[in-house]
Amino acid sequence: MVKVLLLAMCFSSLVQSKETFRQKEILLYFNEQNPFYYNAVGEEYISKEEETFYIGAFDTQLNMKYDDKNYPISEGEYQKVNLVKPFENGIELTFGYRNAQGIQEYNNIKTSNKGEMLTGIKVPLFSAIHNISKNQVDLKTSKLNTKRATQGSRLNLLSLYLRMSAVYYQMLFQKAILDTEKALLYRTQKNYDFIDKEVETGNLAQIALIEIESQVIDRKERQLNAFNDFRQVKNIFLQYLNISEKVFDSKYTLPQLPQNLPSVLSLTQAQGIAIENRPEFKEIRLDMEKVYLQKEYNALAQYPNVDFNLQGVYDLEYQEGYKVSIDFSYPLERNQYKGREEALRKQILLLDSAKQKILSQTKTKIKNILQKIEIKKKAIALLRRELFLVEQLTDMETTKYQQGSSHLMFLNQREMKTLHTKQKLFKSYYDLKIMGMELEYELGNTKKLRHYEHTSNQSNETLKQLHQALKKSPPK
Repeated sequence: MVKVLLLAMCFSSLVQSKETFRQKEILLYFNEQNPFYYNAVGEEYISKEEETFYIGAFDTQLNMKYDDKNYPISEGEYQKVNLVKPFENGIELTFGYRNAQGIQEYNNIKTSNKGEMLTGIKVPLFSAIHNISKNQVDLKTSKLNTKRATQGSRLNLLSLYLRMSAVYYQMLFQKAILDTEKALLYRTQKNYDFIDKEVETGNLAQIALIEIESQVIDRKERQLNAFNDFRQVKNIFLQYLNISEKVFDSKYTLPQLPQNLPSVLSLTQAQGIAIENRPEFKEIRLDMEKVYLQKEYNALAQYPNVDFNLQGVYDLEYQEGYKVSIDFSYPLERNQYKGREEALRKQILLLDSAKQKILSQTKTKIKNILQKIEIKKKAIALLRRELFLVEQLTDMETTKYQQGSSHLMFLNQREMKTLHTKQKLFKSYYDLKIMGMELEYELGNTKKLRHYEHTSNQSNETLKQLHQALKKSPPK
């Protein structure tokens, strides 16, 4: 007896040590080992690394050149090494050393035997005046692309989270259906026991036992089908979590399908939140910034292209010198400037139109969802009342049958009506949850995605470590 109690206590402690898997636990499985998660945010990581590529346009460059020429009637030697530092406004600074002896093949440069030191500056005049250059535009565009990818990741993760949540609640719904089928089978087995005794005592004919046995078999089949439906949905959910059923069952238990009726926002509140939070609106704002950045750079095309170059030399034997040069070019028709300016203007109109379209669609979707939620809540109130009544009728019919004033067929009808009402009520609770998630998606509510918000603010070094880890064990 003591052993039995100890075993029971151990079993009880094991059961109690399991956590109840709530919807919020889904976020624990939003990590780089989960391929569904990485597919949702991978573009952001790639875009972040692209920034480094465009930063490379401002790297200090080391250039070296050496020629040793020995032709039949001419010979010469040329050595040059210099550092070039480009800046965001297009200006370039150079510093180096040059030694040119004999006859040069591609220029008329000649230095003393000791060579000469070089310093120079290249100034693209209008780029410097307006403090903008192509490399600067490319880098800023890359940063805007990263911000846009972040918004895309938010939307992808919100979609993934709600999709997983929908499967989660479908699993709880199927579990509730399975529980109703189990309860019906249990009730039928109790009826079987009652009828079996009545047949033995001669109060009922043998046919009553055959009828109830047929019902038991039918309800066992129903329970098997409900169990299969539950397992199918559970398998899909575990696929999203990227863990095995054995691991899940050892850590978690499932709660009952929630039956609360949530309060909802007003239409005005919901639309305001959507405008503030929806990643698509933020993506459009970032696209607008890119267009205005391109317009700012394209404005240079209306001016001549003037490059001012100043180079100073200090020959280690013959002292200092300098060279000044100006490069000038100007397309007279300016078709590139005009065409790009008009294209960018129309792109702004297109983005504004896209924003208005999404805004209109979102408002309509939110309005429809809120209406559906209100109707569903009213339907649930009716179903609750209906379930209360049919359960009473079933209990009355059971009493009548046991008193011999009813028939098994009528009792079966009452029990099936109760079952269908319960299942319809559970389906309504499930539908209400799905509508709530549809509303969350339209609101762009990503505040629950705390784990992701932390991840998206990681330093470059952390992102590099993540990529190194993924290279060693890439997602399957």
